[in-house]
Amino acid sequence: MKRMIQMFLQIFKNHKLKLLITILLTMVFFFLLFPFGDLSDVVTSRISSATGNQLFIQFDDMNLNLLSGLGLRLENVRIEANQIPPLEAQEITIVPWLSGLLTSKKGVDLATVGLFQGESELKYREGEKLKSGLHQQMINVAVRGLSLPALSDYLRVANFLNINLSGLLDFDSQFAVDPVFDQQPSGSLNVQIRNFSIPGQTMQVPLNGINMPISIPELALGQTHCKVKIEQGQIELQEIKFGDGKSSLSGTINGHLELRLSQRNRGISQELGPYNVKVDLHLSKEFYEANRSAGIDAALGILGLDQFKSTNAQGGINLAFRAKGSRSGQMPSFSEAN
Repeated sequence: MKRMIQMFLQIFKNHKLKLLITILLTMVFFFLLFPFGDLSDVVTSRISSATGNQLFIQFDDMNLNLLSGLGLRLENVRIEANQIPPLEAQEITIVPWLSGLLTSKKGVDLATVGLFQGESELKYREGEKLKSGLHQQMINVAVRGLSLPALSDYLRVANFLNINLSGLLDFDSQFAVDPVFDQQPSGSLNVQIRNFSIPGQTMQVPLNGINMPISIPELALGQTHCKVKIEQGQIELQEIKFGDGKSSLSGTINGHLELRLSQRNRGISQELGPYNVKVDLHLSKEFYEANRSAGIDAALGILGLDQFKSTNAQGGINLAFRAKGSRSGQMPSFSEAN
């Protein structure tokens, strides 16, 4: 054995340059020349088989990613799943959490370019072990420049939300989630929307078990900011601010509400508990006059909000009130903001 080791050391000493070049060329072939793109059909087939034909991922090319960590980069990606419309992205990068392997915990970084015309990044890590035996899930999401028209079109086709939106969305969120919700989620959410507007449309709003058609006038809200903190099911609306002095509608919303999540029949159910929210709105004179014929006064009267209306120095309308309730679907009670 000693003689063999000495022989290998002698070979390396005399031919180390050749060996280093061989290793380098091998790495170049593996990282740059290996035809990862030819594996597209194989990957699509394996994912489809592993999910019982519930998920299909197709892409034009696949390469190794070295810039943000060792992983894979997929180009021109199309994702198809049951019960939702297809999703498309110019690029998706997948980087496993390598340091998590040392503690036998799962984790991955997922970045997209072109999904709803924006850029996004998701970081998933398994955290501490809970009483259920499962790991807490640490989920961070960051989005930049997401197109609200593209997103609202997708949600409408998917029958998730029938409302048109316009603007560019940025947001950052960090959440710690118990997979079985023995503990309620905790985390924070920070949202910025540039050039936010809602075209005029009619929405169905559930009140006391009845869907009421509510006509929404065109709303140009401009810069919008939302900051939310969540702690064990208690949601604190730290700041929701939209519009400015030039906007037809501006205002602030803050308060708190309770939201409980639970796992039922392989799904997640939500239950809205008590809430207490303060609303302060400012309607420009032009906006108010333009929408009086559309029934804005009648709507305020039906909801019981006309008593909180006042006229400002510019001839516009101020509307300040507090809304309280005990559960979703129930008509809230309104009082003066204080």
